[in-house]
Amino acid sequence: MAKMQWYDWLAIVLILVGALNWGILGITMWLGTGFNLVGFIFGTVLTPWIYTLVGVAFIVSVIRLFNK
Repeated sequence: MAKMQWYDWLAIVLILVGALNWGILGITMWLGTGFNLVGFIFGTVLTPWIYTLVGVAFIVSVIRLFNK
């Protein structure tokens, strides 16, 4: 297996942030609160940017996974 580069680690962290946020959001929706961790931490201005970065990280990771 090839050594992971810094951008691979960054993509993993972003994907984990997205997965954690969706998990918390899903659980809290069952409880009736719908808590958005990313929105809480980054506010309404940066949240769409964070979501975009998570999506790009996922796409890049999948492409790199199947190109090895």
